[in-house]
Amino acid sequence: MDLDGRSDHEALPRTARGPAVAGFHSDEEIAVASSPGAGAVALDAPWNVDRSFLTAHRFDDGGRLIADADVIEGPRAERPRQFGVGMRPDGWAAAVFSGEPQGDPRGLYARWIDPSGAPSGPVLATGAAAGNPPWQSPISRAEAMWLRPLHDGSLALRVDGKWVARIERGGTRPPSAWLAALDGRDVIALPHGYATPLTSDASGCVPLVELRAPAGNLCRRLALHGAQRADVGADGTLIVLSRDRLWNCGFRFWHGLLR
Repeated sequence: MDLDGRSDHEALPRTARGPAVAGFHSDEEIAVASSPGAGAVALDAPWNVDRSFLTAHRFDDGGRLIADADVIEGPRAERPRQFGVGMRPDGWAAAVFSGEPQGDPRGLYARWIDPSGAPSGPVLATGAAAGNPPWQSPISRAEAMWLRPLHDGSLALRVDGKWVARIERGGTRPPSAWLAALDGRDVIALPHGYATPLTSDASGCVPLVELRAPAGNLCRRLALHGAQRADVGADGTLIVLSRDRLWNCGFRFWHGLLR
């Protein structure tokens, strides 16, 4: 507490908050989401002597910091252990976090962040469980919580490989049937539908990319013979990892191929 009666957190300028500032600490994890033309949001969970925060840092499309804002605040002992963030093409983003400050530590909650970087609306219960701690997750730590934009304007939430909720501006819903059927797969929104890259086909040898309509129905499968794996960018760019010798790998890409 300083002489003005403000806490350490309130007395610091937002851009100065960080591990190097005395009395203020931050967990190592940072969640980041971006969308072409809309900029990016980075989310971290700093804390001081008695309070914890989930702070959103908003960047424009050129990488310039334009805003910092606390999405939630609570007692230090109740700081969220898991969190993630997703962004829509129009610049709206949603932070998702475990529920220690909100009441149910086993549940996941969400709050929207407007394109200026300010929190918007109430905290929403997603109806989904927080899943395993990162060290117990059945998949890699980096993939334990994902949010992906959908063509209906919502953000799809995936936890431990399973699609568990859709986050809308006015509330949350369960995943639609086509999305729930894609557990274990990524879903990438393209200008005219979705791409779902697969590690391999039924033979276990050839990577696939499935192309889907905005309603989620399957339109086509692309088999990428000679590739090790594939990924797709939000602009439809196809990226392929291939190997011509045991230790010689290379990436090839086709810009906008799957638009």
